[in-house]
Amino acid sequence: MGAISEKLGVTFSQGNFTLEETKEIVESLSALFPVDERGLVRESAEELPAVLIISIGFVSAAIAGGFFSAMGSDIYRIAKGKIIAVLGKKRSPTLKFEMTHGDTKISVVTETSDSEKLGRVFDTIDKARDLAINELNKKETPEMTEMTIRYDADWTLDSGQNWKPPKIIKLYKYNRETEQWELVRDWSQVLSSLRKE
Repeated sequence: MGAISEKLGVTFSQGNFTLEETKEIVESLSALFPVDERGLVRESAEELPAVLIISIGFVSAAIAGGFFSAMGSDIYRIAKGKIIAVLGKKRSPTLKFEMTHGDTKISVVTETSDSEKLGRVFDTIDKARDLAINELNKKETPEMTEMTIRYDADWTLDSGQNWKPPKIIKLYKYNRETEQWELVRDWSQVLSSLRKE
């Protein structure tokens, strides 16, 4: 994967946050850790909803460990409150936490401006981390380079992919009823069939 970052990554979708809002969020998170601020550039002229991505880094590294240890502290509550206040003013915002376990990038996602739900996301982000790690450690779980956990009323496994081109490109969806990963598309087979034609 890459080098272990000693900073908390914070990415804002450009055009969706004012300078004051980005400054407020970055300053509140900087009380926890040094922050690497970035802009997420739009790839189309279409107006996109607000997206805020907080990159925690490797689950086993200092920044992630410190982030999860800070949960419940006063500075964590202040940062959480400022982020919730900003996202609460947005229409259909996306809040995403990113972390890495082994060779798998874990995305923890919610799409809401409801302050109560956003508060539960911040208060239980460690449960999403544990859900992902436990699932990745199961021998029945397919190998994945990326996994997504979603929050609606609770944390749920959503989807994943094994992206190692040109040999392996597989997309999975988690079936909650059967509690099994289902292969949605194996792009390697699609590509090999196209090459034969």
